[in-house]
Amino acid sequence: MTLDYNCTAPYMVITIINKNAYKLDLPKTMRNNNVFHVLQLDIYTPLVIAQPFSESHPVIVYSSDDWEVQQILDSMQCDRMLYNLI
Repeated sequence: MTLDYNCTAPYMVITIINKNAYKLDLPKTMRNNNVFHVLQLDIYTPLVIAQPFSESHPVIVYSSDDWEVQQILDSMQCDRMLYNLI
C-alpha cells in the first residue's frame, strides 16, 4: 500500500483491523500513527517502462549540468506539485 495524501513509498500491511482500517509497517522516522483509513491508501503498482533503459548524457549549459528530456512518459500531481516520469 502507498499513502495517498503524500505519495510516499510503498509499505507493507501488518494487519487489516477491519474493512476500513489498515495497519502499515512505517519507519520510526515518520512519527505517524500507523493505522490508516482505506481512502488514504492506494494499491502499489510498480512502474512498467516499455523501452529499455539507456543512460542519457548531460547537456552543458552555462557551465552547469542540465539534462535534456527526450520524452515525458507519465506525470502525476501530488500536494499541488507536478511530478514527471522521464
